[in-house]
Amino acid sequence: MRNLRSITASARILQYYNVYAGVADLPAAELDKYKNPKGPKYDLGKDGAFRGFRVLIGHFYLGEGQTEDELRAKPGAALEGKGFTVRVVHSERAFVDALDDADVAWLMSAHEWVDPACTPEELAAAVSQFHKSGRGVAIFADNDPFYVQANAVLQSMCGARLVGDTPGEGVLERGDGSRRKRFGSHLVTSGLSFLYEGMTLAYPKPLGTLQVLATSSDYNPVICFMDGSSDGGRVLVDCAFTKLFLEWDSAGTARYVTNLTVWLLGIDERLNRGASLQGVYLTPPSMGSKIGAAVDETNEGTPDAEPDESVDEVVADGSVDA
Repeated sequence: MRNLRSITASARILQYYNVYAGVADLPAAELDKYKNPKGPKYDLGKDGAFRGFRVLIGHFYLGEGQTEDELRAKPGAALEGKGFTVRVVHSERAFVDALDDADVAWLMSAHEWVDPACTPEELAAAVSQFHKSGRGVAIFADNDPFYVQANAVLQSMCGARLVGDTPGEGVLERGDGSRRKRFGSHLVTSGLSFLYEGMTLAYPKPLGTLQVLATSSDYNPVICFMDGSSDGGRVLVDCAFTKLFLEWDSAGTARYVTNLTVWLLGIDERLNRGASLQGVYLTPPSMGSKIGAAVDETNEGTPDAEPDESVDEVVADGSVDA
């Protein structure tokens, strides 16, 4: 509960985030087979709370079992369980054309460019504009050469570049994220004590303005992030996308996927600025205005909080378990 208070004082956060946001050390919780707390109440976001928000997935590699059907059955289904509407496209041009209607964008890189009708410069410019509008971007890559689209956008957005092909298949443990086989405490790692790193990994070199959230078995950054600011939205870079398909039933993967998407949406930041809880961001976050479809905030089972109520007041009146 202390961690949730540090995120925002507004009780409206309890319509979207679980009270255990950012926490994993829960001695009374039942554990799953990977020793992570079991059950959706330990996820960052509440089930069904994100109706009206849209996730665009640019899925550029369709080989080795990584089909759209698999994407929709695994990560897509997990996101839909939180209420998100998921749209999947398979070319750079289709991705660029669909960005205006998205609240969060996932870019899943491939080993080659897919659509000659869209240049790398066009993709970079479109993702940069999306990011500068205050919206969140997830970039998923893998071992060399599966970072073509990722590297097309990372340099201009945060001065980073992905390289390498290093062994993985380890399980990371919560701790100091700068140390080998460790990940740090963060909203993205809510409810996670252990997290599968992926099969084979890329890593950023240079790191640019990214911060390291997790370090791989091979001593390289494997998950990185950039906080939102007046210059743009939040960013997460994951260097091992096969866990979204081939190793979906691995330590913490499903929770991690929904956590990172909820974090990228930035509901806590919107509340702290007094901004509208609507999709879609189309103006810089410093201006505080958004347009688009209204979010359905009638999430059954969540507390009815007035805008000026605090987290402490709602917990104190017994509306939600602490």
